[in-house]
Amino acid sequence: MQSADLGRAPEILAAFEAVLNAHPAVVQSAVVGRTGDANEEVVAFVQLLPDAAINAAELMQYAREQLAAYKRPSEIIILDTLPAGSTGKILKHKLAEAPSAGTFLRES
Repeated sequence: MQSADLGRAPEILAAFEAVLNAHPAVVQSAVVGRTGDANEEVVAFVQLLPDAAINAAELMQYAREQLAAYKRPSEIIILDTLPAGSTGKILKHKLAEAPSAGTFLRES
């Protein structure tokens, strides 16, 4: 998969990150665009607190309560950690290039 240049404005993607980051169980999140089989999708990657007892479906429900449908990603993937550079910046291109969700999926 390649990083997608989605028609969504960056502020919409940032809005979803802000909602996820406001959840008390979330350490950090990153929302990226990916291309698949001629489709574009928006995927959110989330790092939770170590003792968090929440899953991706519950996070999506949390987002539904706060954001319009067009502002939500198609999938939320929970990771143990998000890839980051030496400055701490999340490496979104690595997330967008991930071959499958299962590669990084945290056990719930």
